[in-house]
Amino acid sequence: MGGGRVLSLENPQDAKLFDRAGLPPAVAREPLWQWLLIAGMALYLLDAASRRVAWDRFLGNEFGSNVRKRAAALTAARGGAAIATVDKLRRHDSGIEQRLDAPAATGGLDRLSTDDARAIIKAEAERRKQARAAAKLSLIDI
Repeated sequence: MGGGRVLSLENPQDAKLFDRAGLPPAVAREPLWQWLLIAGMALYLLDAASRRVAWDRFLGNEFGSNVRKRAAALTAARGGAAIATVDKLRRHDSGIEQRLDAPAATGGLDRLSTDDARAIIKAEAERRKQARAAAKLSLIDI
């Protein structure tokens, strides 16, 4: 009914699916590259021209005055908030330093010495190393 053909699975090369014999070559009626070149040149010229124009002079002072005032107010408010935050952080840091400089509440012990801190770091590294080794062994056993 449709005029199609039945293809054989035993001899697929006999189907000649990619044979272009008897087909006329496809030819464009009008080349596309010329239109694309003209459009590209026009866009380039528009882009260059729009970058050279001082658009803010055409818009005037009245157009952006509300925006500028609001931006200045928001910037000033943000600056005040930033100063307040920095002052709060400085007060907090100085409070921590005072607590660290004071003797500890548990037994009146002073801060750790450098040697004690290094010993703790080495012991923790060794503990992590042993934990990784144990994890590898448990994976091997599985």
